[in-house]
Amino acid sequence: MLRRPFLYENPEARAAVTTAMAETGERRTGILADQDNEHEATCRERALNAEDSLKTAHAEILAPSGLASANSSSRAGTCRPSGPKRPSSG
Repeated sequence: MLRRPFLYENPEARAAVTTAMAETGERRTGILADQDNEHEATCRERALNAEDSLKTAHAEILAPSGLASANSSSRAGTCRPSGPKRPSSG
């Protein structure tokens, strides 16, 4: 470990340490910027996929002759109310 007085007394050592710290800081800044860009791209892609899925779901729900409308009409006859049964008048 370098003694602090050595850095204070030796301008060349101080300059070397300052340069090394600046280079390390620049590399770190570049790495963080790359990570931010990757994260942003991932989030953007997820948002676009969600938007496409939502559009597809809306189109399926609003389609006049879709699977959902066929299922609902076929279930309409099989749906029976629950509760006490009324005696038949016949």
